[in-house]
Amino acid sequence: MVDFLSHYGLIGIFILAVAEAIFLPVPVETLLIPFAVLNPKLILFAILVSTLGSMIGAGIGNKLGKYGEKHIVSKIINKKKLDVSKKYFAKFGVWAIGIAALTPLPYKIFALISGVVGIGIGKVLTVSFMARGTRFSAVCLWAMYFGANIS
Repeated sequence: MVDFLSHYGLIGIFILAVAEAIFLPVPVETLLIPFAVLNPKLILFAILVSTLGSMIGAGIGNKLGKYGEKHIVSKIINKKKLDVSKKYFAKFGVWAIGIAALTPLPYKIFALISGVVGIGIGKVLTVSFMARGTRFSAVCLWAMYFGANIS
């Protein structure tokens, strides 16, 4: 899928960002870094597109969690992981999504569980915008600074 999407530039980044935030275990950076290196003048668009795609995916995940807890969430997340994730939300509230958005924690799982624990979509989208925007900005700036020498 990533090979296919890599031929579509910003549209491919957007589709990957949405899919990654819902179900796909491939990070957006897989397309974002090479795009930023090859298209430094379009970095702001790449940041915006990847952030918006990730927000949309998180919003979909939130609604899936809210309306499909018993049918969807319980089938894809085992009880132990669900309980641990709920503890993060109990401790950090909506910022649990922000933590997952900035770290290797599974962002898609936290987006789903945000709906399960009743966090509103507005809060999810706001925190996702801030945290994913920060992450993708840092990645793009890093890629721009190091350029082709990145490897």
